[in-house]
Amino acid sequence: MKHQSASTLQKVRNEPLTAISGSSFVMCFDNGEKLDEKKAPFDIFAQIVEGLGEIIINGKSHLLHAGESITIPALKSHMINAKGKLKMVLTMIKKGCE
Repeated sequence: MKHQSASTLQKVRNEPLTAISGSSFVMCFDNGEKLDEKKAPFDIFAQIVEGLGEIIINGKSHLLHAGESITIPALKSHMINAKGKLKMVLTMIKKGCE
């Protein structure tokens, strides 16, 4: 998989992997890139595949290495900062949130 910035990746992917119970997104970031602060209507399970990422949830910083994961609760503000090249999978969990 060719490493692409988050902004480029969002432009080239057509559709997320989607099921009735949720959606998964593969995200790649270069050092210093970030995903701006936002809120999602569902829980998000974030898995670091490669690199080091800072995930800030409601102002609290969490540094995650490859192989680590965290759940971002629904409707909580969050942002992602890449601390080097970063590859991650974000899974939005819809089932059970209806």
